[in-house]
Amino acid sequence: MVHFAPTDYWVKSIELATGTKLVLKKGKQGPPKLPDFIGMDTAGRYHAIECKGTQKSRSALSSAIKRGVPQVENLRALGALPAAMHACFDSWLVAGLYVPTGNKKTRPLLKIADPDFSSLSDLIDRAGGIQAVTKAIFLTALCQQLASVGLRRLASILFSGKAQPSEIELVRTQAGISEEARRAGFVTNGNFLVADRKTQIFDPQRQNVGARIREVKSSYSAPAKLVESLALTVQDNGNVNRQQLDLVLSNLVSALPGNEPRSTPLPRDEGRERTPWISREVNGRSQLRSQFGIQIDTALDSE
Repeated sequence: MVHFAPTDYWVKSIELATGTKLVLKKGKQGPPKLPDFIGMDTAGRYHAIECKGTQKSRSALSSAIKRGVPQVENLRALGALPAAMHACFDSWLVAGLYVPTGNKKTRPLLKIADPDFSSLSDLIDRAGGIQAVTKAIFLTALCQQLASVGLRRLASILFSGKAQPSEIELVRTQAGISEEARRAGFVTNGNFLVADRKTQIFDPQRQNVGARIREVKSSYSAPAKLVESLALTVQDNGNVNRQQLDLVLSNLVSALPGNEPRSTPLPRDEGRERTPWISREVNGRSQLRSQFGIQIDTALDSE
C-alpha cells in the first residue's frame, strides 16, 4: 500500500473540492456507514477496507464480519461510485481479527471477506474523475503526515478549506516559517523545518516491565518549501485557495515516481515502485520517511 485515507475524510475531501454530494445510504442511526479506509497500492489500484476485531469468540468475529459487509457495500451500491472507478478498485475487503484471552483454548483467527457487489454510477465522473479522487487520497495522507509532526492546525485548515480568524496568522508563513511551526519547536535547517522533541516508545523485549516504556529523543522534519507553499494557500479571509492548493498538490503528485493519477490501473506486473513510507534502522536510530519528504527520526537508546 502507498497511502491510506480514512474513508469519511476521503469522502468529505471529494465533496469539499468538487461541490458534489456523494450518494450514500444512511445507517440505522447517525451518518452513513462506510468502510474504515481507502488505500492505494503501488500500481495505482484502490482498496476499500473495513477492519473488525474482538476477543470474545470466533462466532462474535463472524457476526462482526457480517456487519462490516454493508459498510463496504455502501461504496459499491447504486449511486455511490461509477464503473470507471470500479475498474481501479482491486479489492473490497472486510478483515477481522480474533485474539483470545489467556484463559481460552481457542486459537486466534484472521478472517477476511471479499463481498461481491455490482451496479455503479457516474458519480466520480461528475466529481472530476479518477484524478480528483486520487488527489483526495493524497491530500488526506499529506494532512495526516503534517499533523503527525506537529502542524495540526495547518493540516486541519487545508483539509476543511477554512481557517478561523484567530488561526489565519498562526498558520500563514512569515519569513519562511509560520507561528504554528515556531510554537511546535521547528527551526529552519537548510531546506527543512526541524524540531527535536522527547517522546516515549514501547519496547516489549525488555525483561523489566517498568523499563519497557522509555523516553527517547526524536527529530521531526518537513520540507520548508512544501510547508511554505501549503501555508500560502490560506488567504486573508481565512479561506483556502483551492486552485492554488490543487496546483501544489498536482506538482507534488507528479513528482512522485510511479504514483501519477491514472484513468486505469497498471497491469499487476508493471510499474510498481517502492512504497513512499520507508522505515529503516541506521546507527541506533529509527527513521520513518514519507515520499512527501516528511520524516521522523528516533534514537532507539534511552536519554
